[in-house]
Amino acid sequence: MDTPQGREPASQPLPPTSGGNDGPSASSAPLAPALRLQDVSVTLGGVSILEHVDATIARGQTTAIIGPNGAGKTTLLQTILGVLPYTGRIEFLDPAGRPTPPRLGYVPQLLNIDRQAALSVVEFMALDTQIRPVWLGISEEVRETAARALDRLEARHLLDRPLGRLSGGELQRVLLAAALHRQPEVILLDEPVSGVDVAGGHLFCDILADLAHDRQLTILMVSHDLSVVTQHASYVLCLNRTITCQGAAIEVLTSERLLDLFGQHSGLYHHTPHRAEHQCSHHHRPTHPPPSPAAHA
Repeated sequence: MDTPQGREPASQPLPPTSGGNDGPSASSAPLAPALRLQDVSVTLGGVSILEHVDATIARGQTTAIIGPNGAGKTTLLQTILGVLPYTGRIEFLDPAGRPTPPRLGYVPQLLNIDRQAALSVVEFMALDTQIRPVWLGISEEVRETAARALDRLEARHLLDRPLGRLSGGELQRVLLAAALHRQPEVILLDEPVSGVDVAGGHLFCDILADLAHDRQLTILMVSHDLSVVTQHASYVLCLNRTITCQGAAIEVLTSERLLDLFGQHSGLYHHTPHRAEHQCSHHHRPTHPPPSPAAHA
């Protein structure tokens, strides 16, 4: 995806790969890029939403986007998905660094559904995979495929549950299963645990971490919960219409940076970076890489 208008984009250094759970390795090599944004700007209805966004998303890593309300976080995800017009360049890369067609999965923050509708989970998942209308029945092949996808998220028991009767955490697992069904290389999540109870948030983050490790998924996630970001993301992009800072979560999420980013409302965002009881599993995620030079911008 390339629209050449705008200034010459600056190249973005990649965060280095980590040396495992014992801490960053000084000799570790950089991670390969999966996604590169260069000078990306979005204007909607004459209003500038994003301005000159430059970022490189490392392959197989969880990168979080944080910022105040109205900063353009959801707009950035939608732009990467290709549903909004933009200027600049968005480039997806294969493991060898060559441009490649994107294979994306997406989990939205909200799914507007009729709580009284009779649509079941398996019927919902079949909408994207079965050619014939779901009201004519679900084929055994499609049903088994949906069941396997839910299995990976410990949610097979939801297969025949009406979609409108799911809890927030259950619905997020179903949406993630549907997104993973397309075998994406990059998955985008918009506030994945917003409105989910604490137990559901624990489970969702644990499952996501395991999937990322097992399938080498590249994860780009918007979150307002800084404890989730600190404990689950390896790299953080601070966004307020443009990238204001970026780097390892433990080095970016300082009181000074949060005050700069969120202003006087920074206290409204959950931030417990030194808490012993982690909300999200991080057994498989890399340790925090050193920040890029842009983190000091």
